[in-house]
Amino acid sequence: MTNTAENTRSQGLDIARRLRLPLTREEGGADSLLQVLWQILWTAILVLAVFLMGVRFADASELPVPRAPEKVLVTFSGASLLASEEVTVKDGMASILLPGSARDLVVGASKGKVADRHESIVTGASLGFQGELAKRTMAQRTELSARILYLETLIKKASGKEDNLQGLCLELAKARASLKALDGDKKVTGKEQTSWKLVRLRLAGLEARERVTLTYAYTLPDVRWQPLYLVDVTPGDNGKGAIHVRLEAEVTQPAGFDWPNVELHLVAQGGDLSSLPPLRPWIIGDGPVALGSPAPRMAKAMSMAKMDNEAALLDTTGSSVQWTPLLKGLSQGTSRLLLAERTWDEPLKWIARPQSHDTGVYLCAEHVLEGQEKIWPQGPMVLSLEGAIASRDHFAPTEGKLFLSFGKDARVRLEAKAEPRRSGKEGFISQKKVWDWEWQYNVRNEREKPVLVRVECPLPQTVTEGFEARVTSRPDTKSEDKTLFWEFELAPGSDRELLHSVRVTGPADTRVAPLAP
Repeated sequence: MTNTAENTRSQGLDIARRLRLPLTREEGGADSLLQVLWQILWTAILVLAVFLMGVRFADASELPVPRAPEKVLVTFSGASLLASEEVTVKDGMASILLPGSARDLVVGASKGKVADRHESIVTGASLGFQGELAKRTMAQRTELSARILYLETLIKKASGKEDNLQGLCLELAKARASLKALDGDKKVTGKEQTSWKLVRLRLAGLEARERVTLTYAYTLPDVRWQPLYLVDVTPGDNGKGAIHVRLEAEVTQPAGFDWPNVELHLVAQGGDLSSLPPLRPWIIGDGPVALGSPAPRMAKAMSMAKMDNEAALLDTTGSSVQWTPLLKGLSQGTSRLLLAERTWDEPLKWIARPQSHDTGVYLCAEHVLEGQEKIWPQGPMVLSLEGAIASRDHFAPTEGKLFLSFGKDARVRLEAKAEPRRSGKEGFISQKKVWDWEWQYNVRNEREKPVLVRVECPLPQTVTEGFEARVTSRPDTKSEDKTLFWEFELAPGSDRELLHSVRVTGPADTRVAPLAP
């Protein structure tokens, strides 16, 4: 107990000397201010020193250091990791430290046999693997805190001494900034993580003390990735646009420490860990017909090869699509990794659908996927027009085609005027009810280049007996998939007027009142 007290006093004396504080009344001299402050400051220093000495580094240092994995296979729903390390087996026991969320651990040893293992959650391990760095950081934090306390006390007693007060305030600001930066670094580097899984292994068939290489695999459900598509278009001179596409992987790694040299594999299929469902019976009779589920469709096999201008290798030789980034390593937190990059040269079209209560003209394109693009996974897509984000969509091709909408183009405008719906009756012998609608559209191109414009309206469809619909348009419209449309090229600075009317007739005694979209 005496030794502990003496050590604590020595620690406090050392801090006081570094801070150039008075240690006794004699060392303080005749300075009345320092004499008054001596007892307060000495007590504060001792408290801080006791706190510093009270931190249990010894317990943390007994824990093993978490080993960064050598290989990681990441899916959309979790990751499988492979690591190895050389450990000292003492009295048949060895330990490894894993992130707290680790599951499905499998361990092998270069010597002996793993006969038993015990897992437990420990806290404070972050101090252990930081080692001397943690001790130095704690000492710096303690020293800065004592310095701030000392300066604050001096400032309170320095009223009327403006020159001295200004210097003290400046020194205090610097000390507070240093302490803030120290705490900020601690948060940024993720050292606040203190939950780990300690695995103690009992190995049979070994000497009392031996060095053994442990190889182990485990899973982390909170390490995952998702594809992200960044698509930007720049209209060209020939009615086409240069569409620049980046396929990126957004990887989440919350393990609590960096993986500096890990070989990363990103799997786009096979992330669903569900089992094969049972085959349902096929019953023919009064009940519904149930068919068995089809077998999972495997990706078309292709040899692994480095793609032109790619930052990753693509492998489709197995039952899954897999990317391997050329650069190794993965930091904790969220990372964005480039997987593929393309430039598509496609015709552009400016599309408007004014009867959907939206007079915007949207810049659109369509691309037929080719080669390795056909196995790109579905995922969120950010689309931009000449560098400005225009819309967000989902990369989900239909029958090998991808439709891209780059949002409204403010330089191609449409104005719509609608006449109020008119209704009445016609015919002398067999009267019918009549409803009329009329629309007038004006499209203007304020771009410096010609644009291909398409204006779409829904084709009226009658599903009730006795009703008929007649469409009149100037110029005439074309019909496609229950859609009426005009398609024309519009020169720079020019306008085009479109007229559209619809007449619907029905039985005189009908109670149906058709509505325009």
